[in-house]
Amino acid sequence: MCSPNVFFADLKKRLPGTGRCYLLLDNVEYLSDAAQVLNSLNHEDRLDVYVTVSHASGFATDVSKVF
Repeated sequence: MCSPNVFFADLKKRLPGTGRCYLLLDNVEYLSDAAQVLNSLNHEDRLDVYVTVSHASGFATDVSKVF
């Protein structure tokens, strides 16, 4: 599992400084605290976030509370 700190540090390095960005995240259920991470990304006006999951059993409930 990837920690939110590692995820955000890597994302910050990869995103351009300006302009609209489309973020495609695959298998986010492997990200620790994924619902909170997605909530943080949802507050970024310049990001359009698209998410896929492979094993959505408990994950869908957590995300539906956030969105």
